[in-house]
Amino acid sequence: MTPDVPAAHGLKRHLLSDYLHADHGSIVFTIPDGILPGFLIDAFNATIKGELAHAARLVEPNNEAIVDRMMAECWPGGLLASMILATVLQRLGHLDEAIQRYETLLAVEPNALILNELGEIYLGLGLPSRALDYQQKAMQADPHDYAI
Repeated sequence: MTPDVPAAHGLKRHLLSDYLHADHGSIVFTIPDGILPGFLIDAFNATIKGELAHAARLVEPNNEAIVDRMMAECWPGGLLASMILATVLQRLGHLDEAIQRYETLLAVEPNALILNELGEIYLGLGLPSRALDYQQKAMQADPHDYAI
């Protein structure tokens, strides 16, 4: 048994919209107790505090594999775990990995906040036309979110 992994038995997969929303241009996560592996919460919090080396150690490949398993097996927190991992990877500057995870999430559940994050990444990479494409898709997906 892998430690630090939430139980999945008898639970239905939740949508990202169950867990996140925009607030003045920032993504706000609502995380129920016990739904995410502790290392992922710790990595996310470490990036907020600027402890990037600590966050990088926490998202090492074995732990990324746990998130991948949660997604593949449709665990209730699988989508949220992958979203948070993508956010951590983005903050760590692992942009190719973050893009890949965001794109995978979009294939499962289209979401304006993810589209917006992809736009921000592409803008930072100096690809303004690609960034604009994602920003426009985000605005079309949620025209009432003025922060996007």
